[in-house]
Amino acid sequence: MKLILVVLVSFIYLQCVASQKPSAEKKKMIMDFLKQAKDKRTASQEDTEVGDHMMRVDKKGGRIIIVRKRKLLDIRVKGIAEKFRNETEVDKVDLKEVTCTKSKNVNQNDSRYNVETASISLTCTLPNSAEVTFEMFMFKVDGNVTGDDGNIYEVASGAVKINIKIEKWPREAEVIDVTFAMGCGLSVLKGSKPAKLAKKLGRRAKNAPKRRAPASFNVCPEARGTFASNFKSNGNDVDMPEGFPKANEELADDEAEITLRFNGTNIIYDPVMEVGEDIQEENEGKSSAVATSPSLFLIFAAVLAFVQSKFF
Repeated sequence: MKLILVVLVSFIYLQCVASQKPSAEKKKMIMDFLKQAKDKRTASQEDTEVGDHMMRVDKKGGRIIIVRKRKLLDIRVKGIAEKFRNETEVDKVDLKEVTCTKSKNVNQNDSRYNVETASISLTCTLPNSAEVTFEMFMFKVDGNVTGDDGNIYEVASGAVKINIKIEKWPREAEVIDVTFAMGCGLSVLKGSKPAKLAKKLGRRAKNAPKRRAPASFNVCPEARGTFASNFKSNGNDVDMPEGFPKANEELADDEAEITLRFNGTNIIYDPVMEVGEDIQEENEGKSSAVATSPSLFLIFAAVLAFVQSKFF
């Protein structure tokens, strides 16, 4: 009887260990996908690798690309529109033709959020002389991080946190709408109609003012973004109006769109973006190795405790 139980415990333990490590074949498939993505780099783009994940920034238009677990997510700020409160448009900027510069070189050991990351920054000067800075942080390990907005985010290894800073807007804007466009795919980019996820990946810190919690949306079957309902405006913590962040109901140019609503002259906002096969499984409500392995370890611990109490 003891021998059978020892074999059972050993089997469960091996299952736990195996669930933590991708097979050699899967590892090769991940690296092959990464190589294909790297081969598509253009002269205006720069790559930052974190293990078998990659973050790419494009100095033309500030586009951001995340490659993780055989999936690719392409993110761009499609437009920035200043409006009056009655929705009359005052100014509109398309970043597609704006050339950006690196405002900070790659730092492979950035510990700003107490979780080790690789980081890089781009600054884009707009036609109206305002500046938009993108600070990108790719996390090297899983963890919980507190953003500049006071929210706590649950992040996976390879997730990217994007700090967006809009500075020197030429006047005190009543409304500034920023539209994110996102698509997935190595050869043909395509998004899906954003749908709010039930899983809460962001929450307010304990002593933070009471407000709506960050909302997560799937923007492709294999990708999601977590967007807060608050931002910093001229140094003050401000709530977006009800209905924002807003998931646009129709795909435009085969891209999923999320619109954020700000005001002021100097704005800071920081969403979190994730992509990967495991993200697709979570979006579809399926179990993944990340989700099931803790359960296996709990079973292993329980069986081991039982065996020790009864037979040893």
